[in-house]
Amino acid sequence: MCSFRCPIQAQVVNNKTVFIQGNPSAPQQGTRICARGGSGVSLVNDPQRIVKPMKRTGPRGDGEWQGD
Repeated sequence: MCSFRCPIQAQVVNNKTVFIQGNPSAPQQGTRICARGGSGVSLVNDPQRIVKPMKRTGPRGDGEWQGD
């Protein structure tokens, strides 16, 4: 999720992530987690999340993309 690569533990129910917390086995952080890590549930479950590669269709910087 971010460049710090904090150790996390995710709870998955019916193949869907429902809760993310810090990994209690990690000696440095325990169950603490940053705001970005805590918002991970909404990031992975977002219906508008890009899940396939996209191809740029216009000039660089135009923001025009084509998905499958």
